[in-house]
Amino acid sequence: MSHSREGYQLSKVFKPFSYAAAERTDLLLVDIEARFASLDKNGTERAADKIDLVFLLPKERRLLFVEGKRRKDNRIRCTKDSKGPKVVCQVGRYRQQLEERKDQILTAYGDVADTMGEIFGISFDKPIDIVPEVPILIVGDSDDSSVMNIAVRTNDVWLEPCLDKGNGVWIKQSACPVGESEAAENVYLIDGRDAFLNYQNGMDDLAWLLTEAVKMIDNEEGKVCK
Repeated sequence: MSHSREGYQLSKVFKPFSYAAAERTDLLLVDIEARFASLDKNGTERAADKIDLVFLLPKERRLLFVEGKRRKDNRIRCTKDSKGPKVVCQVGRYRQQLEERKDQILTAYGDVADTMGEIFGISFDKPIDIVPEVPILIVGDSDDSSVMNIAVRTNDVWLEPCLDKGNGVWIKQSACPVGESEAAENVYLIDGRDAFLNYQNGMDDLAWLLTEAVKMIDNEEGKVCK
């Protein structure tokens, strides 16, 4: 993963959510850094789009793609004069990937489910659907407690108001700051800082947050963060 601290924090989900963790049946990690050839037809700025985490919800037979970001990542921040942070464009591209390549993705991860089942001696039905949105998981840094007045120092008006409300799943509406689209999109934010910083007890909390995000996406409603 491109940012070492982000990668370190996200690596904490590998063990508790792996196929080898046989006691876990609600949420399984099936891939990291899933890559898709860019859908950009007009340029070569990106050879591929890369989504950090891919989970399988076995009971629902659905795939959930999640993008991880550190709290201090500039791509999830913007000033009051900006349309929105860069991450809005990023998850917008990911949403398009899942929509346009849905059949290919389901086939590929169906094969993954078969292979993992053979390796670990367990059986799960192949995924038949994909959660259409890509929520953003905010991970905690070990030095978060020493980050004082980060919103003031960065003039951020987008992320911090949600984090001030405490752990939970929040909806933000923002336009992509680049490109032709001016329409506001729903962006789903999962504040998972405590779950990552309190690792021993936090992964069950993280599972709850992720499944709550899926419910919000399905119902197109939830806690709107102004």
